Amino acid sequence: MEFVDLKISTDLSSSPGIFNVFHDLYINHEHRQINSYKKCKSVLFDIGANEGFYTLIMAQTSPNATIYAFEPNPIAFNKLQENIKLNNLKNVKLFNTAVTQTSGQVKLEYIPEITPISSVNIRALNLAWLTDTNRIKKINVTGITLDDFLSQHQIPSIEIIKIDVEGSEVAVLKGAHQALKITQKLVIEYHSLEIKKDLFTILNQQGFRQVLEEKLPSSSQNSTGDIYFEKLS
Repeated sequence: MEFVDLKISTDLSSSPGIFNVFHDLYINHEHRQINSYKKCKSVLFDIGANEGFYTLIMAQTSPNATIYAFEPNPIAFNKLQENIKLNNLKNVKLFNTAVTQTSGQVKLEYIPEITPISSVNIRALNLAWLTDTNRIKKINVTGITLDDFLSQHQIPSIEIIKIDVEGSEVAVLKGAHQALKITQKLVIEYHSLEIKKDLFTILNQQGFRQVLEEKLPSSSQNSTGDIYFEKLS
């Protein structure tokens, strides 16, 4: 598949979910309404990179930046690697790792045929169709906090962090106290109203303000959407 000068590999027998992600990013331009990637020259983070659709946008439009992409789901990560290789992108660093509240081994839940959905607790997403728990597979994966990652890689500043981790957004931020101090912008997909409230509590304390919210039309009671934050000057 080729689109907007990008080559994309995905499993055509996969769940429609992966095509929904493609449509959201490339047709509706969700997750990236205010982010001028062409101006980015330092560091971008894609946390929950899945098969790499968002990572590709970051890498293509900000060739002078370094993109760090994290995806713990082994099936999605294989496609992520393939997509970066297909486009010969040299400014992307890939990590088959979960970004977590504390560093160490964590148990990841995922559904092999639905790569967009994996989490430390899938059932917390309250998806009505997810009643057959036999479909859920569990594996141990490496987890690392953003603060520990920055310390190991000596990253001085971050221009944009994108977070889409299927209900673990708050845990990511709780492990990123120092990282948030050097971050300019975030775009976060939240998966419940409780998570949304907690995101505001953490980020307001860190000096961020909301600049935009995209609510997903299919979300019941506006419980899922994307919020953009910027550091107050």
